[in-house]
Amino acid sequence: MGTLRAIMRRNRLWANLQPDVKLLRRRDDVGRAISDSEEKALLDACLTSRSRSLCPAVTLALSTGMRYSELRLLKWKQVDFGKRDLTVGDSKTEFGTGRVIPLDNRSFHVLSIWAGNFPGREPEHDVFPAEK
Repeated sequence: MGTLRAIMRRNRLWANLQPDVKLLRRRDDVGRAISDSEEKALLDACLTSRSRSLCPAVTLALSTGMRYSELRLLKWKQVDFGKRDLTVGDSKTEFGTGRVIPLDNRSFHVLSIWAGNFPGREPEHDVFPAEK
């Protein structure tokens, strides 16, 4: 809409249409990073969840910025503990696929502990399998 409005302004057409056009309200809360206290509250809530995988998954998301689908589809073959990184598979965009994400100390530690819960894991297994 912004581009269209700019083109119409340049051609002096916007003034005629402006009274009939209702622009969407701009949200100021989009893209705001959570505070340290909000992050702590989120992780504390995850720890009380019945889901064993919620806290490690949320911690990894907070540390890496991975999308929900990237976390959900993550396989052990994509995690390289030696290089301390992981490679994103299916992603929202074609350019996101194959993206290497470094693991900071917190995400590396959480993934290492989580991996210990699956001694018989195979490369094709999900990092965060569904719980029933």
